Amino acid sequence: MTMSATAPLNPETLGAVSAEGSVAEILRRRILSGRLGVGARLRQTDIAQELGVSTTPVREALRSLTAEGLLEIDTNRGAVIRKLSDDELIEVLELQVLIESASLRSSVPVMTEAALNQAAFLHQRMLDSDDGTEWALLNRDFHLTLAAPSGRTRTQRALRELLNVSTIQLRQDIEDWEGRRAQGERDHARFIEVARSGDVEAAVILIEAHTGAAIQHRLELRDSVNVV
Repeated sequence: MTMSATAPLNPETLGAVSAEGSVAEILRRRILSGRLGVGARLRQTDIAQELGVSTTPVREALRSLTAEGLLEIDTNRGAVIRKLSDDELIEVLELQVLIESASLRSSVPVMTEAALNQAAFLHQRMLDSDDGTEWALLNRDFHLTLAAPSGRTRTQRALRELLNVSTIQLRQDIEDWEGRRAQGERDHARFIEVARSGDVEAAVILIEAHTGAAIQHRLELRDSVNVV
């Protein structure tokens, strides 16, 4: 694995927990952006040397990313970026609908102006972006922003992990699936409207349709491959 240049972390100002979190976030962004592709091997010593930390926070960061479903531990190769099967991805999307529906039921009634403004800012950046990777990452942040006012930290953590995994596929979908990006942007504009109005049921119906379209698309692709 060739790691791109990154300013070293300062071990004197980072505790073990924050160092682990910083390393995990750097690697997570590289995976989600496609800078580290499926099958790439992540070597602890290389990462530690590049980021200027010991191997301990690197090892813990790799464990965290494995728990999120972004990596798998191969007996011979160590930590490797994993490719999800169609069935796994469908399961991730189905769980995402359930978790985000619950999150919206809690967040919409207490939606803040700050969250709405941030969501509108992210939406505009998505409209302006001509880069599929950036768009997919902004999409993840948009959904997390609307979930934040709920204050339900466990729910938000679960949603973040599911969005991390589905973001990898979304990058490919907006390139290969005609109309996917445009529909997503229309849905996001509507999300802001219903969140501002406080219409909980409309928000839940919208997320079911929004993510449900991705589930249906993935089912059709899977079934077309399995047809003999």
